[in-house]
Amino acid sequence: MKQTNIQKIREIAISLLYIEMCETELSPLIVSHPYFDSAYLPQKNGDPINVLENPSAIEYIRNIRRRQIEQGDVNQIIGLINKPYRLFYVKCCWDYMSDKDRAESLKFAWITSVNTNHDVNVNRHDIQKMLREVKKEYFMSTSDFEKYKSLSDGLIVYRGIQHNAKEDGFSWTLSKEKAKWFASRFNNHGKVVERKVQKKDIVAYINDLNEQEIILNA
Repeated sequence: MKQTNIQKIREIAISLLYIEMCETELSPLIVSHPYFDSAYLPQKNGDPINVLENPSAIEYIRNIRRRQIEQGDVNQIIGLINKPYRLFYVKCCWDYMSDKDRAESLKFAWITSVNTNHDVNVNRHDIQKMLREVKKEYFMSTSDFEKYKSLSDGLIVYRGIQHNAKEDGFSWTLSKEKAKWFASRFNNHGKVVERKVQKKDIVAYINDLNEQEIILNA
């Protein structure tokens, strides 16, 4: 059985520390980065400083993160990474993880990511590959796995989408009410789409967030 190469996992995590911050419309308050969501980072005296204006000041917090990575296991490390980058991190580490760590990491990234269908760092092919290779018995909880095995052909699933969004996607639900919630959560007149699917197209059933999610290998 393949074992996780924890040293390689840590090396990849450390490499992401040195990616430059991407500014946003709300910078320096909000930035895009695998570990930091603001350019205001604490220093040794506890005071925050804008590292976009003082690039060398990032080293203090960067060294703290590095020590956490060097001492952490797979689950602890992925927890340090910002949500929008977790799926990307899993993709980068995929070939160095055991089946169990693959499944647990992918699931954690999946349920904590805002929108897996529009991740700019991970394309559709990458996601399909991971879903195809993940071990279902590790990816789902015991109860969810039993529910998955009980699903049959001709299942009706629903998807709540925003205005002008693509109807196709990986994430669907058995609950029409939950799909309605997703369609209207930003108050921008979304809609609910309905689809009949075959069992062979269903990758998993996940109910950790009480969403009755059906993941399709779209």
